[in-house]
Amino acid sequence: MPDIQFSPDYIVWFSDLKQRISLARQQACLSLNSALIKLYWEISRDMVEKEERAAWGSGLIERLSRDLTHAFLNMKGFSRRNLYAIRKRIGILKPHKIGKETLFLNVDLYGPLSK
Repeated sequence: MPDIQFSPDYIVWFSDLKQRISLARQQACLSLNSALIKLYWEISRDMVEKEERAAWGSGLIERLSRDLTHAFLNMKGFSRRNLYAIRKRIGILKPHKIGKETLFLNVDLYGPLSK
């Protein structure tokens, strides 16, 4: 296929289009990561609550790992080891509302946001 010459306007438009596509891809990744962090924090919080209040005890993580792995066959990340790591995050990551966004900050690293 021969290389067709386009006007300089095309080159400028194409360059802008590439930037917009790259930016949209980055924003999608950030949104996905934010949603997953929120989900993992909620799972962590729920596991702590269930272990303490419902007295489900130490067998919870093993059972949850098995059940989630079978319920979501095409997903990884629900191993016993990963769920233990997720559970530990409840004491490290704390949600903070900033505008419409909820950020999960490492309170050990950043300290308290307010007095």
